[in-house]
Amino acid sequence: MSFGKSSKKTTTNQSSQTEPWGPAIPYLVNFLKDADLTRSTLGPSGDQLDAYAGLKTKAAAGAPWLSEIEKLTSDAFGTTSRTGMIDDAYTGLKTGLADVAAGKNLDILSDPRIQAMLKTVGDDVQNRIAGVFAGAGRDVAGNAAGQGAIAKGVTAAQLPILLQEFARQQGRTDAAVRDIAQGGYSAATTGQQLDADAMARRKAGIDLMKQFLTARDLPENTILNLDQQLKSMPFEDLSLYASLLLPIAGLGQQQAGTSTSKTRGSSFGISL
Repeated sequence: MSFGKSSKKTTTNQSSQTEPWGPAIPYLVNFLKDADLTRSTLGPSGDQLDAYAGLKTKAAAGAPWLSEIEKLTSDAFGTTSRTGMIDDAYTGLKTGLADVAAGKNLDILSDPRIQAMLKTVGDDVQNRIAGVFAGAGRDVAGNAAGQGAIAKGVTAAQLPILLQEFARQQGRTDAAVRDIAQGGYSAATTGQQLDADAMARRKAGIDLMKQFLTARDLPENTILNLDQQLKSMPFEDLSLYASLLLPIAGLGQQQAGTSTSKTRGSSFGISL
């Protein structure tokens, strides 16, 4: 008697295939016929040709305002700084106020106008005092009291004039110093602004130059671009058709493979 186990191995080959072409063929045939009929639409249409011709005619007429742009560009590059005018004005200011700022005007006694004014005042005082003494029956000449009265009277009359004029001239000196300082600051600031403005205008000439070159070459570039567009139209149409047709080729598929299975069992027997 014996006992035992047994196993069995089974190998199976399998394959499958899907054919969407079968049911799709009639539709595909009709589609290809329609595509063939539409070949006549490849390339530019009549309206496109008319538009192309219109643009080409305008381009051949030349760039508008080309001469104006050219002159504006030339003017921008020709911009110069006007700081020289500011420098000249400041130099004139310093020259005109130099003596006053240095205080030379404070020597008021050397001013002939002040001398004439003091003499007038002194003579008037002297005449009045002489008249007073003469009315008293006394001659002011050789009279110590009369001479003292004249000196005192002249001093009293001239001193306010001198003080007022000195104060006025001192104010002029102070103002001249301030004006020169402020003029220097203003000249420097204005000069910087004018230089910056001149530089900005010259830099603007670069952009104007680019615009001028673009305008100058516009006719030729436009014709080149239009011709290139015209030549590209048929290829763009063909690319559109290809994007519709080519994906259909990838619909079918085929699969193949092998599968293996194993079964196990037990056996019972008697042997003598």
